[in-house]
Amino acid sequence: MATLPEINRKWKLTSEAESELRSRLAMAGYYCSAEPAVETDIYYSQPNVWVRIRERDNVAEIAYTAIPGSTREIQVMRADITQAGEAAALLKAIGAVEQVRVVKTRAIFKHLALEHARVVIDQISGVGTFVAVEVALDDADARGAVANVERHLQLDELPVIELPYRELVTRAVTVAS
Repeated sequence: MATLPEINRKWKLTSEAESELRSRLAMAGYYCSAEPAVETDIYYSQPNVWVRIRERDNVAEIAYTAIPGSTREIQVMRADITQAGEAAALLKAIGAVEQVRVVKTRAIFKHLALEHARVVIDQISGVGTFVAVEVALDDADARGAVANVERHLQLDELPVIELPYRELVTRAVTVAS
């Protein structure tokens, strides 16, 4: 993906809807770019900011999102997975509090004619399965690209989920408690 900010929209899938979507992806020329991978996102909060440490494929990524209301995540560092613990210790040392862990199994689908976009199917532990369309373009182009992929894959028939995964997991944990 490009280094521009990522824009995405997501939809919740039933088992039947996931199966139908996988068929539509194949018929539309999308291919799964790799074996599904497990990602663990650990979110810490500080006043007016969320910090995320993502562990995936022996790599740790650190990113932040200014809150409230922002959906823009800014990646600040990629490091060897062994540095994830050091980053967590640093965050705790400056008073950040671990809020939630999001564990997801992600399958990424790409299309040769759409190098700026990808479709991901995420299975979120304790919450369910979602599909997201992600693009890395400037805002106006991104909204149009997401809408085009959405229509082409018939995602516009599903309800859009506005909440980030961290909030969906937090709500699921609260209900289960």
